[in-house]
Amino acid sequence: MQQVILNLCNNAAQAMDHIGRIELDVATFDLSAQRSLSHGVLAAGRYVRIAVSDSGRGIDPAAQARLFEPFFTTRLNGNGLGLATTRDIVRCMARALRGLAADLRFSCRAWMRNR
Repeated sequence: MQQVILNLCNNAAQAMDHIGRIELDVATFDLSAQRSLSHGVLAAGRYVRIAVSDSGRGIDPAAQARLFEPFFTTRLNGNGLGLATTRDIVRCMARALRGLAADLRFSCRAWMRNR
């Protein structure tokens, strides 16, 4: 999980132009029914959600669907591996990711079953 949090925070920091705010939120949830996310499905159960948000400029809606693709980047000096690696780590842990974008905010959440 350390690498997941590091990659999410690094991506958030790079989305801001030298100034801004990164927020990290950890919460537990009891899901009474299955929940579909942008990159996976969660079965009913108890989960810990880690959410990283930033106050950066946001992301073009056309790029949102490609956020977790290997080598996809919106930055000239980016390599496109941070969020792709994050996705793969979370998938290997049999969990799910949800990426959301809004006008001035990017939020990525990793869900892990809490047993």
